[in-house]
Amino acid sequence: FSTFFFLLYNKIRYLSKNRLVTGVFYGAFIWVIMYMVVVPLSKVPPQPINLVDAIVNMVIIVTCIGIPLSFMANAYYSKG
Repeated sequence: FSTFFFLLYNKIRYLSKNRLVTGVFYGAFIWVIMYMVVVPLSKVPPQPINLVDAIVNMVIIVTCIGIPLSFMANAYYSKG
């Protein structure tokens, strides 16, 4: 996900306009891909979605991956 974001960040100028919003949306995108693609492909038995758990998981991914990744990509491409 990080490599994909760094490749997109340099190509799409809109991503550098607001780093916080970009990080939130990218973190949410990561959660959706993990929940809708990766988990079903694993052999974990399907479970009904719990809204509170889903929101907590999304907030964790946005906070720990999406937002920091957006700021790191901005810092990396601003130096060049």
